[in-house]
Amino acid sequence: MFHRDFRFDDSAGRRLGSATTAWVAFDIERRRPVRVDALGDKHLHTADPRAVTEPWRKLPRIEAEPSGDAFPVFASHLDMSGHANNASFPDWLLEPLTMEFRAAHHLAAFDIAYQSEAFRGDELALQLKSIDEHRFIHRITRPADRTVICTARSAWMRRDRPRSSGWQVTS
Repeated sequence: MFHRDFRFDDSAGRRLGSATTAWVAFDIERRRPVRVDALGDKHLHTADPRAVTEPWRKLPRIEAEPSGDAFPVFASHLDMSGHANNASFPDWLLEPLTMEFRAAHHLAAFDIAYQSEAFRGDELALQLKSIDEHRFIHRITRPADRTVICTARSAWMRRDRPRSSGWQVTS
């Protein structure tokens, strides 16, 4: 497994955020994971210290009804390998949260685990389960074969002042 660490500081050097990601090497032709030690030392890099030092906790399985209708993976969601780009997943996962909740809170922590590929034309469904008032488990599934595509955990903090929840149309 490969790790990448990110730290986000403002111009005064104050920490705004940090992230650590874990990646698995994947043989594209065989569509199977590759052992990291088989790649040789030149591909390994460890950052010391890690950007996020808390231990990674396994994301729980959830059973929840879909939040809304299933939606298709469009061509605009695809990466160069022809499967849904991981950059689309956070937006999809957070979609079931109401605009009122988003206006009154900001995202404080987000853990995501990519579990399977999705392709153009796949119909995906979103599930959301509340752990408590400010923490949620999110899941994307492909109902056609009951495959879990992605699971995430989010933690939110109340804003000091709610922001606008979107456009307001007046006539």
